[in-house]
Amino acid sequence: MSEEIKAKILCVEDEQDIRENIADILRDEGFEVFEAKNGKEGFDSFLKNKPHLVISDIMMPEVDGYGLLKLVREDKTSRNSTVPFIFLTALGQKDNVIKGVKLTANDYLVKPIDFDLMIAKAKEKTSNLIKVEQSHDKNIKNIKSQFSNILPSKELFSY
Repeated sequence: MSEEIKAKILCVEDEQDIRENIADILRDEGFEVFEAKNGKEGFDSFLKNKPHLVISDIMMPEVDGYGLLKLVREDKTSRNSTVPFIFLTALGQKDNVIKGVKLTANDYLVKPIDFDLMIAKAKEKTSNLIKVEQSHDKNIKNIKSQFSNILPSKELFSY
C-alpha cells in the first residue's frame, strides 16, 4: 500500500485577485498551494516548500517568470530543479511560447485562464512527478537494504 501524497503547487502571480482565484480552485481540487506575488518571493517559496509543480505568470515585478524558471533550473541543491513548470500568461504570441520552451518550461497556458485545462495539466504533471519520486525513493530504499545485507555488522568490529 502506498501512502497518498498531497501534491504541492507553487502559484506565482503578481495580480492578487488572479493568484487567489487560482489558489482557491487548486485547493478545491485537493492540492496544497503556496502563493507568491513575484519571482523573487516565488523562488524563496520554491526552496522552502519544494513543490511538485510551479505555475507562474511571466510579467511580474522584481524577478519575472523567465527569471524564476532560470533560478529553479539552476538550483542544484536538490533534485527539485527539474520540477514541472507551467507558464500562465497573457503573452500568447509564438515567440513568447518558444522562449518559454527554450528555457525548459513544461507547458504554457494563455490567459484568460481555462480552469478545466489548468486543473487537468496540474493533475497530470504532479501525478507523474510523484510517481517518479516514489519510484526513486523505493530504489534508494532497496539499495540501502542491499548494502546493509552485504556489509558486515558493526558487532564483528567490536573489541
